[in-house]
Amino acid sequence: MIDAQNIKSARELETYRTAGDIATRSLNAIMEALIAGETEAEAAARGGAVVLRAGGGFQRVSMHHGPPSEFTMWSNPMYGFSTTAPKPGDMVRGWVYGPLFQGYWLDPGRSAVCGNKPTQAQKDVIEGVNSIVTTIMAAIRPGVTPRQASVIGEAAARLVGYFDYPQRASMWGIFGHGLGSYFKPPLMLSTDPANAVDPKGYFHLDDPYRSGMVATVEAFLTHTHVGTATCEQCFIVTDDGTELITNTPLVWW
Repeated sequence: MIDAQNIKSARELETYRTAGDIATRSLNAIMEALIAGETEAEAAARGGAVVLRAGGGFQRVSMHHGPPSEFTMWSNPMYGFSTTAPKPGDMVRGWVYGPLFQGYWLDPGRSAVCGNKPTQAQKDVIEGVNSIVTTIMAAIRPGVTPRQASVIGEAAARLVGYFDYPQRASMWGIFGHGLGSYFKPPLMLSTDPANAVDPKGYFHLDDPYRSGMVATVEAFLTHTHVGTATCEQCFIVTDDGTELITNTPLVWW
């Protein structure tokens, strides 16, 4: 069984809604700065300031841009951001994660294009990764298992070319996880979830979602010579579906 912390009290859910608002405003600031061509350090400062002014904290404010972002998740593995700036036309992505309010963790992420004039190929990869996330989220409700949601995610990923290219930048072969005072199970797997085994009981693939859980859906999608797009949403599981708490736009053009 999943530990008791996975089911949040009414007061905890209100705290998570506040944390979601902080995360949204922080990620908005990060993405707006990257799209405008400001340095990653400036984008991190803008996003981090939102969290700190709200009385919260973070583990990392992370991002990447340009051709190298096809191959590695963050531009600087030590801090998560560099002092370089994206150029018009560069793919950009930003994430903010950690104990964003009262010790409760969130980790939303988004992708866009510097200058906000994407090519069709860039639109395809960004809209493709977004579609994986939104398709999985639409399927989650009490009684659905992470394995079932993963199978739906695998099918959605196949439609947008996930298995047609090497997925180089992604460090995690998952479609999402639980949230609490840290990243938590249950996990959704991104490859072959129907046949996955969990001998140590860590993934909790067959423990169904329950009302009051807080969780994420995330995806990473590389199209070779175009770039890697990423997206992560955080939400509360409700009696009849999900309540989104990270409301940063999915597309910016």
